[in-house]
Amino acid sequence: MQCLVGEEAHGRLTTIKGIGPWTADIYLLFCLGHADVFPAGDLALRVAVADAFDAITSNRVYRKAQSYEAAARELDDWADRQFDPKVVEAFHRVPKEDWEELRQRSLLREPSASDWRPLGVSIESKLNAPVS
Repeated sequence: MQCLVGEEAHGRLTTIKGIGPWTADIYLLFCLGHADVFPAGDLALRVAVADAFDAITSNRVYRKAQSYEAAARELDDWADRQFDPKVVEAFHRVPKEDWEELRQRSLLREPSASDWRPLGVSIESKLNAPVS
């Protein structure tokens, strides 16, 4: 497996019953040291991009908030170095308006689950949409 290219090794691993794409990615990355695979579906990677976006678009003590467009450009600039390009691509599938609504709801003092659920489902479906 170690001498195979990422896609080929990944394909062979996922033919084994019980091994899905994420497991294959993690095995290749951490056990065999493949630098050519990355678990794009990993929740932590998604949170990292969303957290970076929030940090860029929020006021901080050391700088003012930047625009959505500036944040999107920065995520693009760091894709394949700091962020998985597939996760950044998924970020772009969520409309700007949804991110703005999410930010507004995050500023509520005590949001209830019913405030968040519809938007969360909408964003999750866009993040999981097949890449065209």
